[in-house]
Amino acid sequence: MQDVPTTVEVRGLTKRYGDKTAVDAASFDIVPGVVTGLLGPNGAGKSTLMQLMVGLTDGEGQTLFGGRPYRQLESPGRAVGALLDANCTHPKRSARNHLRMLAAGVGVSRARVEEVLAIVGLDTVGDKKAGEFSLGMRQRLGLASALLGDPHMLMLDEPANGLDPQGVAWLRQFLRSFAASGRPVLVSSHLLAEMQMLVDHVVVIAKGRIVADDPMDTFLTRHTAASVRVCAAHRDPLLHALQRAGYTVEVSGDALYVAGTDSAGVGQTAFDAGIALTELGIEQASLEDVFLELTGGQDEYAGRQVA
Repeated sequence: MQDVPTTVEVRGLTKRYGDKTAVDAASFDIVPGVVTGLLGPNGAGKSTLMQLMVGLTDGEGQTLFGGRPYRQLESPGRAVGALLDANCTHPKRSARNHLRMLAAGVGVSRARVEEVLAIVGLDTVGDKKAGEFSLGMRQRLGLASALLGDPHMLMLDEPANGLDPQGVAWLRQFLRSFAASGRPVLVSSHLLAEMQMLVDHVVVIAKGRIVADDPMDTFLTRHTAASVRVCAAHRDPLLHALQRAGYTVEVSGDALYVAGTDSAGVGQTAFDAGIALTELGIEQASLEDVFLELTGGQDEYAGRQVA
């Protein structure tokens, strides 16, 4: 019987290099039908964590795919499609021959090779050597490799690296469609604006430890409060009215940002003061804002500002 991962359970994954702990007791779930984003600063342990999940490096803890560790799956390539390094290709081998070699190991036909080449948009360059591919094309070839077994889960480490804007948009649509078919997706990326559009659930790792594990909406609201953005034809009278009402107000150009209230309260204050508004709405923090607030100062390779 073919293994069909349902919820993927990550439990206590730990990896040490001497006295340094790269991943520290990481635990979370990856749910079918959901795109889960793995976020973290450089050196936080994202890639090591994904390698631990599929046994590419040894450590403590376990990951269960449908109740089994990766090494016990009857057909790993059909159960889990993993892209952890887009450069794992022989530079002298064509894309088509690279996939044919992998297909033999997965146990799928050459016809499937042609299918995945078409899916990722490389069908017209299948006979080109992988060493002549751009980074974006190698990413597409890596995704084709992950898709060979028509897997029940995708696990992708930085799959958008090197893709042009059209490629990033295509990848987003593809992954959302894959998840919509009832299959789990785990994807890491440093493109935070793109991740905000793509993922449903966020797992944040910093210095090897999981520091957040929430649905995207909950993550954004839990870690920073939304504010009200309000504008008027004449800014200062509105500012003074809001301050008299006891609100904390931040000025940014022609706009005012009001904390600790909702748009109805701000609108009522302006109405009572006889001030006509030109703009009124809720301003929610971005994923980048929350990520930097949550992981600030935890980038292992952070640089210094130039004076």
